[in-house]
Amino acid sequence: MLLMRRPPRFRDVDPAGLSLPELISLHEELGAWIEEALAARAGDAAPDDDLYDAVYGALARLSRERVLRQQGEIRGH
Repeated sequence: MLLMRRPPRFRDVDPAGLSLPELISLHEELGAWIEEALAARAGDAAPDDDLYDAVYGALARLSRERVLRQQGEIRGH
């Protein structure tokens, strides 16, 4: 059985504590990993559902932080 690559380090990462470049980079890396995981779903390289769910949850938290920061920029904060 082939296994896809492990996601980048994401557990216990506080999105609010990341610099903007770190936030963007991790968001993009996890997004790419999710795309790979979805493509692998039909094959034997699919990740464990628990790992997929954990990465998806982290991706959602990173997305929320990016939105909050963009809203702050728009408001001039």
